[in-house]
Amino acid sequence: MIEEPVSKYLELLKKECREALAVEFKDKTIVSLSKNEAKKVAEIFKALSNTIRLMIVWILIQNSMPVCLLSAILGVERSLVSHHLRELKENNIVNEEAKGKFKYYYINPRVKDIIQELIVKTLKIQ
Repeated sequence: MIEEPVSKYLELLKKECREALAVEFKDKTIVSLSKNEAKKVAEIFKALSNTIRLMIVWILIQNSMPVCLLSAILGVERSLVSHHLRELKENNIVNEEAKGKFKYYYINPRVKDIIQELIVKTLKIQ
């Protein structure tokens, strides 16, 4: 991310627009995402945009669990749950841990609170 003055972009505007906005944006800055950073964030949102994946994430926010139990709760095939978990793992949203003969899946602690808050707040504004 790069912080830069908005005034840098005012120079690119036509005179009329530049003069109208010059005072308001004189001392303001913005933090821009690089294309690579924006792509990474977009991939995470894309991973969360699937209904089943979002339901998996919501369940795993509450408890870690194996594929077989997720499959039973969601009422879908284990292979479908595994497919969606793979997508979530690729985007560092979900991690796995072996416990006995099962792999337990859980939400990456770095994103857990953010995703939980996003879901809860989104439901409140509906």
